[in-house]
Amino acid sequence: MKIAIIGGGAGGLAAALACAGKAQVTIYEKEPRLGRKLLATGNGRCNLTNRHTDLTRYHGKNTAFAQYALEAFPPKKVEEIFASLGVATVLEDWGRIFPRSGQAQAVLDNLRLFLKLKGAEEMVDCPIKSIVPLKKGFNLISEKGKFFADKVIIASGSAAAPHLGGSMDSYRLLTDLGHQLVPVSEAIVQLKSSFGAIKALSGQKFNGSAQLIIDGRPQRKEDGEILFTDYGLSGLPILQLSASAIQSLNKKKSVTIALDLVPEYTLKEFCSFLTARKNQRSQIPLEDFLSGFFPKRIAQQLIKAAINAPLSRLSQSLTAEELAAIAQTAKAWQFPISGSMGFKNAQAASGGIATCDFYAETLESKIIKNLYTCGEILDITGDCGGFNLQWAWASGFLAGFSAAKNTV
Repeated sequence: MKIAIIGGGAGGLAAALACAGKAQVTIYEKEPRLGRKLLATGNGRCNLTNRHTDLTRYHGKNTAFAQYALEAFPPKKVEEIFASLGVATVLEDWGRIFPRSGQAQAVLDNLRLFLKLKGAEEMVDCPIKSIVPLKKGFNLISEKGKFFADKVIIASGSAAAPHLGGSMDSYRLLTDLGHQLVPVSEAIVQLKSSFGAIKALSGQKFNGSAQLIIDGRPQRKEDGEILFTDYGLSGLPILQLSASAIQSLNKKKSVTIALDLVPEYTLKEFCSFLTARKNQRSQIPLEDFLSGFFPKRIAQQLIKAAINAPLSRLSQSLTAEELAAIAQTAKAWQFPISGSMGFKNAQAASGGIATCDFYAETLESKIIKNLYTCGEILDITGDCGGFNLQWAWASGFLAGFSAAKNTV
């Protein structure tokens, strides 16, 4: 029995591991080597999974589709599988799991080592252009020739990070076979802002919260370190909100990020704090009124945005209304969002092949028997922090074990 796996990323490698030794497995990869995206995850450290995995961390038209795979291969099970490969892991903050070596290369090396021991083959620089279903099995058409397989697992990933192999072509193999495509856009990516003074804030960062506002209605909020850039906003909270922001922009909706610079204070408490600070620093000019509390450039731009007053004014001149305006801005500083930094900088993509065309319990196509899929190509996108890799491993293992059944 021959099983072809198209795509040598995390999902494809997991699928290969699950069915190697039970069938003749070949991984077809269009890039010069396997696992290029895997090597880039976690800044090269490979955030393998996250112990806080649940459906709230996933997005798509039907996130419940992911439940079976995530329950069949939860983070603990994934850790156990990697431990059996010799990859020791460590738990870090927010439930994130990393290889103890701190190297994504060690994860890839051990996966490839065990796949080789199980007889799996690799064919790199071999993009599959089309899949032709036969009465029994499939023909895979490539520039290197035609290959036969009894079963096929498509794990070709998303359009994110084209420099690492991401491409819209990954979806075409399935859409050409009749599967539906949910519109694709970038996810886990920095956002551009049309805020006038954004360049003056570039390089400044703070710990706070970011709330997505769509057409004036508050949505999801995320906490953590936020970074101002010369184009807009970055940092983990921004990356987490980016997919929803971009999808809304694509629907011609207005998108704003409201930043809370002082989440530890209520609005009333911060107003009282500013009043006391005015009394304490009455002879200090506004340019230094909040120095020592916020980074200086953030403090100055905050005051400009709130009351548009000359920074040479003395703090004692602040009125109650102006103090209230500064407090209000600090609690909900509005940054209009105009776009993102694109697929080139995205860590993932939202949308993808519609899950309704597959069985959640096996990841086999409802349209074509013996055709399976897994990973990011499907309309399931995880948050930052190891959730996308957890989905890749879980769905890859499930697809591989499912395809390996009845291979005699």
